[in-house]
Amino acid sequence: MGVPAGLLSGTGARRLRVRVKTMQDDDFEAAAVPDGGLAALLRASGVTKDSVIRITGPSGLGAVLWFCRHDYRQVGYVRPGRCRTEDGDVVFAPQRLDAEGLARLLADGPHVREGGLLVIQTAESSGQRTQAASSLLAEAGYLVEHRLTGRHRGVYVARRQAAPHCRKAA
Repeated sequence: MGVPAGLLSGTGARRLRVRVKTMQDDDFEAAAVPDGGLAALLRASGVTKDSVIRITGPSGLGAVLWFCRHDYRQVGYVRPGRCRTEDGDVVFAPQRLDAEGLARLLADGPHVREGGLLVIQTAESSGQRTQAASSLLAEAGYLVEHRLTGRHRGVYVARRQAAPHCRKAA
């Protein structure tokens, strides 16, 4: 089935342009990462080229391309909201999230296996927003391992902890 004649040409025709912004290493650059960039941050957090990485959100396509270009072998895009997928070693949300968006991701987004990582960005314009993101992550059972700030955003790397009722007695 082709494109109907006249749809892409003729009087009043509109051109469809698609732009995909691919992620750059410096999109997640911060002074706290020794050699800068996302790859170094992931390595420091124990992510390998064979880790199961789930990317979600409207900025996901560029992130998928970045991970593939950097030879990560088990990368997949998962649509936002509830959907069936295996738990990932890493869930990566490349778009900036406000408190409401983060709460939605934690409640309805793809899940991270126990011990896995959640990597998110937030808009960092006030201490209240920083506290809100940290509180939401803690309530959902994540321990923030890295919080990097710069360029009016924060990058959080948080590890999912065992649910309290599932922890073994010491």
